Amino acid sequence: MKAVSKIVTGFTGALAVSSAGGVTYTQMSATTEPTKQTAKVQKPVITAYTFDFGTNQFTLECPEGSFPDDSLDISERPHNKLSIHCKMERLYGRKTYWQKNTFKWEDLNSFRGKAPTCKATNSKMTAYKCENPGKHAVTLMTSERKIPDYATSTWIRIA
Repeated sequence: MKAVSKIVTGFTGALAVSSAGGVTYTQMSATTEPTKQTAKVQKPVITAYTFDFGTNQFTLECPEGSFPDDSLDISERPHNKLSIHCKMERLYGRKTYWQKNTFKWEDLNSFRGKAPTCKATNSKMTAYKCENPGKHAVTLMTSERKIPDYATSTWIRIA
């Protein structure tokens, strides 16, 4: 392409020097547009955690970077129900949460009654066996809105 433009430029210069008029030329450059490649959207890695409460078994799916956590259910007031929800491992760039081997719901003063206990049954901590001495109702909840501190919109409520 550069050789063609040099020849055209030289020819134009010769026309200008010889003052031969009446010649019109058009110089066109070949442009190539870069090919657009769309990156494939990768689905987040999901880990399934199972909680066996004897008669009922629940599965909680947590995205990569989050783990199940025992806490109060903050989806509605008053906060007197227990929950297992996916909690982000990192908050504001630093690691603030480590996955637990046993859930005991200790130091939750607004809960009244005997708290259940869940213990991991495998080394990957993806399966938990739970004892529910207070015979609390256990349900899998889903919300349309984003709940603060929850990594997903699905959690297990123990009430």
